[in-house]
Amino acid sequence: MKSEQRRGMVKRLNQLNDNGGKVTPKAAPPIRRNYLRKQMPVQIERFEALRARVMGLKEPDF
Repeated sequence: MKSEQRRGMVKRLNQLNDNGGKVTPKAAPPIRRNYLRKQMPVQIERFEALRARVMGLKEPDF
């Protein structure tokens, strides 16, 4: 490690100590948003067939 790098590292470490252990603003992972996607017709058909089987109804003819 070069002396310039070492000085920079010491400076950064001292800055951390100066802050008194303050939490960094981006310490938490980014929020994952659950965007609703439009269902494909195949998914809708599968869901309808499953619902019909569960509820004991006649399966729809597509």
